[in-house]
Amino acid sequence: MKSISLVIAAVGLLASCHTEDTHCHADDCNPEPPPPPPPTGGDVEVVDCAGATLAATITTDGFNFSPDAATIAVDDIVKFEIGGGHDAQSGTPGTPSDAFDVGFGDTVCLKFTVAGEFPFYCTPHEFTGLITVQ
Repeated sequence: MKSISLVIAAVGLLASCHTEDTHCHADDCNPEPPPPPPPTGGDVEVVDCAGATLAATITTDGFNFSPDAATIAVDDIVKFEIGGGHDAQSGTPGTPSDAFDVGFGDTVCLKFTVAGEFPFYCTPHEFTGLITVQ
């Protein structure tokens, strides 16, 4: 009796995922769309800070970025003023991207040319920040 119940349950599961054109496993019936690709170096440009109209200025304050999040428009410029013991690498700890890299103690202005989320972090201390471009 137990094996008949298992067969009926398996047939019911397969039937619930059947469409006219395809068959799928229970976990694959409603796949989530893939995540957007990570930002690349072509999405952020280094620009001259002199005379630039800034949308935000990111600094380091102890062991965090200040502010740690900013929302800007496409083609806006963000100034990074990073303290000597810190840097700002695009991506997340363990998953860096090549969108930008602000070195230890550097001041750099970056123009964000596409919409998206641009996470960044301090490589030795792993505190994080996020630029959202709309």
